[in-house]
Order: sequence, then C-alpha cells, then structure tokens
Amino acid sequence: MSVGEVIMEFIDSEVMNQDYAKSLYRLVDLESNNFTYPEQVSYITLLMLKQGLYNKFESTPIRQALRDLFDQNPVEYNKLKSGDSKLTGFFVGRSMKISKNFNPKDVQKRIAEMIEESNYIDIWEE
Repeated sequence: MSVGEVIMEFIDSEVMNQDYAKSLYRLVDLESNNFTYPEQVSYITLLMLKQGLYNKFESTPIRQALRDLFDQNPVEYNKLKSGDSKLTGFFVGRSMKISKNFNPKDVQKRIAEMIEESNYIDIWEE
C-alpha cells in the first residue's frame, strides 16, 4: 500500500479533509512508500501531529465532547492515559449526559483513539 492510499484512508475515515491531505502529501518523504503499512500509518500520524494537521480530529461531536470532558477532568484524564481503563466508563457516562444520541460503543472507540493520539503527541514532544 502506498502512502497516498493511507492518506486516502484517513480522508475516508474523516480523520482529515482533502485540504489537509494535500498539505500533508506535499510533506511526505517518498521513501516512506517502502515502509510497512503500520509504519506508514505511524509516520503519517506523526507528521500530521507535527504539522498541526490533527485539528480536524476535533470536528466530530463525540470527539469535541470528549476533548471538553478531558479538559474539565484533568486528573481522571491523566489516570486514563496512564492505563487506568476503568476511567473509560467514567468518560462514557459523562459524555452520555451531554448527548443521549451518542452510541456508548462509539464513545469508547473515540476515547481509545484519542488516548492513542495523545500518546503519539507525548512521544513526539519528548
């Protein structure tokens, strides 16, 4: 799979829009086409984070609600990032109070994604 195809997957999954993808593609090292698929995803994710193209992540209502909850509950958020998985339920419950239309399984999935993304940012900033 090429880097371009990985970027297209990011667009299809609404991780980024086409404008971000065009900007990102201009920055991609063509040698990355030789990477394995997981390496390509990691490379593109890190490049997105470094270039500030990850703001699109906050565009979905669930992600925005979670971002707000993480900001309002920094102690619980840091414990969750450190591996206290029972706090996932805490954040799912709080998000359901914000909107009854959220699917709890979708919220759990978004929490896992956002924790993984924040770990990429933490690694990058070290």
